[in-house]
Amino acid sequence: MQITDLKFKNNLDALNREPKNVVLAYCLSNDWKSSNDIRNSYLSTVESKALAPTCMTFREYCHNSFLPSRFVQESILPVEQVLCKTVLVKYSNHWRFTDYGIHTAKPAALLGLETAKEFQTSLYEILGRIPYNRAKILMHLSKVKNAREKDLAEVTESNPIGVFHNCEKLASLGFIDYDSCFEKGWAEYEWSGKEGQPKAVGHILTLTKEVADFMRENSGRWNYESLSKEMGKNPTVVSSVLSGLEKQGFAKKLKNFKVKEKQSEAKIRDTGIEFTEMFLNPIYEASDPNAGRGYLEDFTQGLTLSTEDVVKQVRNYYRISPNLNIIPTSATEALVVELVKEAPPSGLRPRDIIAKTGKNLNDHLRSMSNRGLLIKKREGKAALYSLPETE
Repeated sequence: MQITDLKFKNNLDALNREPKNVVLAYCLSNDWKSSNDIRNSYLSTVESKALAPTCMTFREYCHNSFLPSRFVQESILPVEQVLCKTVLVKYSNHWRFTDYGIHTAKPAALLGLETAKEFQTSLYEILGRIPYNRAKILMHLSKVKNAREKDLAEVTESNPIGVFHNCEKLASLGFIDYDSCFEKGWAEYEWSGKEGQPKAVGHILTLTKEVADFMRENSGRWNYESLSKEMGKNPTVVSSVLSGLEKQGFAKKLKNFKVKEKQSEAKIRDTGIEFTEMFLNPIYEASDPNAGRGYLEDFTQGLTLSTEDVVKQVRNYYRISPNLNIIPTSATEALVVELVKEAPPSGLRPRDIIAKTGKNLNDHLRSMSNRGLLIKKREGKAALYSLPETE
């Protein structure tokens, strides 16, 4: 991988979520800041505790995303705390912008938020957990207009199954036209009836248990796509879990995955070209070591977003985020209340909440119902949640 591509990959990893972009655009500066300082700045920007992750999340942003991209410097500094009139000194990680961060990361983050606003969805929805692969697909297609799956696998240096999932998602967003070489939903599984609990598949203990419990309680045939959609989970990971459950004898495969004789082909649409030209190409150009340090500053000159716009983009991210568990319980519950508030008077089904948040919140719903924050009722076999009546 060339230096420009490597920097491009690191930069996209640091820019593919709206909360990260808010931190880069509004919360970091030349002054040293702890994760708590960053969270306070974030709160003053989004003006909502329901949209603020924990301090640990901000630490992970800085240490795991911004530091490898050279957006920030990191240092362990002393912090004084007064406890019972005694001054205690503790040491914690602090971060501040590098020169590259000021002139590249900050305008790139603003561009990311503006792009999300323009396309009315989260960058995470478009680019996914590994943004480099989808970015390279779009950039390659914008040059050649259409390409075979085999060619895209070579461009992204990934396997055809990965290309299949990425192209399926981009096609669902209207960015490309994609004729898949795989027959959707061909691999089907049902619960075998085996007693006991399965071992973790690929060290993913929680999801393995959730998939096993779901299939045990919901009879029928499931493929990775229908099951991931029903549970609000990542389809690639669900596919791995299903294969693991079959090997352990808990799931029974009914059909095999099949490949069509015809080669698949992807063709970019105008929407995909617009996204590539608006966001991906400028970030790639700025990743070139020979690019001037003010390249993105000139590109985003005069670009401003209102607080309302920023909050809307962060809210879009949390509606599809796979990591709602990083948000404090109170914030997750506030998001659930907001969703139920917007629902019809009859209430909202758990599957609808899962679809809107991208996360299985059954434990939260059960807890909120037990504490009287939600009212649970049944309509046939379906559970419905609504807000308690106020006097």
